[in-house]
Amino acid sequence: MLSRLGLRTLILSFAIACSGAAAQADSLSFNLTLPGGGNIAGLPGSTIGWGYSITNNSASDWLETTNLNAGTFLNLNPGTSPNPNVLFDFPIVAPLGTATVNYLAVTAGLFEIAWSPSAPLGFANSGTFTVSGEFFSDNPLNPLAVDLGSAPDATANYSATVGTNPVPEPTSFSLLLTGLVAGFLMGKKRFHFT
Repeated sequence: MLSRLGLRTLILSFAIACSGAAAQADSLSFNLTLPGGGNIAGLPGSTIGWGYSITNNSASDWLETTNLNAGTFLNLNPGTSPNPNVLFDFPIVAPLGTATVNYLAVTAGLFEIAWSPSAPLGFANSGTFTVSGEFFSDNPLNPLAVDLGSAPDATANYSATVGTNPVPEPTSFSLLLTGLVAGFLMGKKRFHFT
């Protein structure tokens, strides 16, 4: 038989274990998106940047993103303002929802930099973006929503290199079409009847 104190201890231990499991499940995922994910490159004098994807892994709580940290960047163009430029729109994400914004210069994404025209080829800035947030019982824009506390920070590694822009690979369809046209033209010459 459990004493009254033993029963209270057992119930309290069970409640703490359950609340720890719930807190562990409430997290967010953070990834860098197009173009190039976390690793991007651009010529001296160009402007390059990152998009993002944030997923709220909680099945019941709303996520409000509240902060973005990036680190220090070197070899940037002093004539471009602001540089670096924070594009992050600090989304509110519903339970089990995802917010994705691809980079579009000056307009949308997470973050952008403008290389100095004299930035040396091969130079790279690298580091980690960190996103912070808060969990709420309902949409944080609802005045009755209760702040449930901080979400664990989420991070994504990045690198930005001064170099050539990647050359896009031809699509399978364009390669197939080119091959068919070349084959047709070669076949027409080879089997030409006079």
